[in-house]
Amino acid sequence: MFGSLGAFSLLGMLAIDTRNQRRLGTAKWNYLSRNTSLVPLVGLAGGRWRPSFNPGYLVRLIFATSLYIGFLALHQPIIGVSPFPLF
Repeated sequence: MFGSLGAFSLLGMLAIDTRNQRRLGTAKWNYLSRNTSLVPLVGLAGGRWRPSFNPGYLVRLIFATSLYIGFLALHQPIIGVSPFPLF
């Protein structure tokens, strides 16, 4: 079952890429897709993609982490069930 889902998702990605290449034209498609890959982090490891750093990203990360920790801390007092059932 999981193999068929994996095959379906891979075929879907290829179909979307083929449709976009036909819609945009080969030259523009090659320009847009030169820094990407189907396998995660291959573009980063191969040096084709470099992440950009924006100071706002750090603020968002700190805010999201604090919100997550807050939700975990307040889960048992408000809902009555621990989010960590083994502890």
